[in-house]
Amino acid sequence: MINIPCRKCGSVNIRKNGLTGAGAQKYHCKACDFYGTLVTQEEKQKKKEELIEKLLCEHISQCGIARAARVSRNRVTDHKKKRTPSYRIGSCEDGKTSGCRNRQSAVIRGR
Repeated sequence: MINIPCRKCGSVNIRKNGLTGAGAQKYHCKACDFYGTLVTQEEKQKKKEELIEKLLCEHISQCGIARAARVSRNRVTDHKKKRTPSYRIGSCEDGKTSGCRNRQSAVIRGR
């Protein structure tokens, strides 16, 4: 018997029932007659997003993150853009440039 509960009814009375075309294990719940995988695509996507976020915080390269998470580099770049707001000179909350992230690069460029 498998100790993972059914995602429809919560019963642990499930049996293995073959593989999907992608190679994921399929199950059959004897209690509610549900056929399918126990892990949904949404759960897999959420785990990948968490992994990408963790690796971005550790300053791993984008190509390295893409390889580790098995996603494209563009997806890593899009995730990075979503999590970090774009800061511009003069757009800080207090209206001053002293707290802005890009202040040094703006000074170097001569703005």
